[in-house]
Amino acid sequence: MTATPEIIREKLHQFIEVAADKKLQAIYTLLEEEIIDIENYNEDIEKAEKEIEAGKYLTHQQVLAEIKTWKNK
Repeated sequence: MTATPEIIREKLHQFIEVAADKKLQAIYTLLEEEIIDIENYNEDIEKAEKEIEAGKYLTHQQVLAEIKTWKNK
């Protein structure tokens, strides 16, 4: 059985519900939040990769030129 983020989150949530020690509850809550952050990060990376494949990006030189226009404003 593969430990998907959903399965890990569910098991952490179940443990948080029965954990009596407040420190353990806090630690597992942080872990649960980190899993969500990782999922969002992965979604952002996938979105960015699709934009690059579609040609929606700027080169380093283009970014530098854009920054120069900000200084003049």
